[in-house]
Amino acid sequence: MFLKRRTGLSICRKSYRIIERLRRWCLNSSGFAPALLLKDLKICRALTEEAGFASSILGPALDHYQRLVDRGETGKDISALIRQKRRDGGS
Repeated sequence: MFLKRRTGLSICRKSYRIIERLRRWCLNSSGFAPALLLKDLKICRALTEEAGFASSILGPALDHYQRLVDRGETGKDISALIRQKRRDGGS
């Protein structure tokens, strides 16, 4: 059975339930944790090294997010970096 939403799109009931569950999770989510971004940045570093690609932004980003994690900002969203930079005078 298909449902028709106000947008005029038709989706199956199962897909609609999945979309609604994701929407509720996003609304309740506090953001993307710095520890998870740090993990992804480390993966990016490994991939860029393997490809022989030099990134001028990856090293500083890894340093910034490593400091966040070291300071215990692991459960907050990545806007913690902005707050940290403001406290540290922008460095």
